[in-house]
Amino acid sequence: MFQDAQEELERLEDALLEEEEYEDISAYNNDPADIDLDDLSQQLLQPQPKSYTGFATFMVIITLVIVILVTLWVLRRMGVL
Repeated sequence: MFQDAQEELERLEDALLEEEEYEDISAYNNDPADIDLDDLSQQLLQPQPKSYTGFATFMVIITLVIVILVTLWVLRRMGVL
């Protein structure tokens, strides 16, 4: 049992030493930025203009559906369909 405990202690010691090696390594991002980050942050903080094209498209489609349904109803009442 002593040999197993000694092996386990050595394994743990090696793991701790390896972990200390990882802690000593420091990493920095040296990639150059294509744009000025201050300008980008200012652009993101400014309110964006609202666009109503999606709402307008939705309303046009709903209106067309209503017109088609009313036309079909009128044609059916007249006996054409």
